[in-house]
Amino acid sequence: MNVYGVWPNVEKVLLGYLKQETGAATYTETPSNLETVAPCIVVERIPGGFGRDYEKTFHVDLTVFAKTRGSVWDLVQKVEVAMVRCNLFDQVRESDSFGNVAYSNTALRRAVGTYELDARPQ
Repeated sequence: MNVYGVWPNVEKVLLGYLKQETGAATYTETPSNLETVAPCIVVERIPGGFGRDYEKTFHVDLTVFAKTRGSVWDLVQKVEVAMVRCNLFDQVRESDSFGNVAYSNTALRRAVGTYELDARPQ
């Protein structure tokens, strides 16, 4: 089977999409000035997934940072709605729903969720 095109850069695609849909700053790495840029979303492609024929599944962690627990969950809700509505991939699945994860900086709160994104070469 010949496959033409390239796989999408899922991090780059989600950075722009989530920023547009949620209004929050988006990054691919946790910024060093996190306290000043929060609330924000960190998008990271993680190991896992599989390919079948011309389609490939990518796994992505979405980490939401904010200064209060309530603010984290407000932004998580926006992210979850955006991901359900996302039509940039063939299929979007929430494989691990968002959960609170302790963070070393006690001035910030963090929640992490994992998504599976099915895509074809573009």
